[in-house]
Amino acid sequence: MILERRPSPPSSAIRKPMSMSDSLCFQSPSMMASCPGPLITTADGHYLVKLMETKASAPKPLAAVNAQIRHQLYNQKRARVEKAFYRELKNSVPVRVNQARLEAIELPGVASGTKSKKPPALPGQ
Repeated sequence: MILERRPSPPSSAIRKPMSMSDSLCFQSPSMMASCPGPLITTADGHYLVKLMETKASAPKPLAAVNAQIRHQLYNQKRARVEKAFYRELKNSVPVRVNQARLEAIELPGVASGTKSKKPPALPGQ
């Protein structure tokens, strides 16, 4: 794919409707290679994109992706076992919350009944 930078068109430029030859470009991959793509506008300018060639996709051999598949399966199994561990732990250990003691805890740096200060601004702001 080749990107070409073109000068910005004048604001009075009018887009012409798609012609019959333009519509033929989008019917087959072999025709697309000879037709320019749409005008793409970015902050840097305007670009025309043209498809230069197409390649047929082919599956990768198993030997090339074997390690990746093993790693993915290992991570899935590890996540499944970890989730089951925490679920079993949560179900086997009773948890009680003493609401009165929880509410009596004063957070450090925050006086009770006052609004909290805004955090410092990020550098450059």
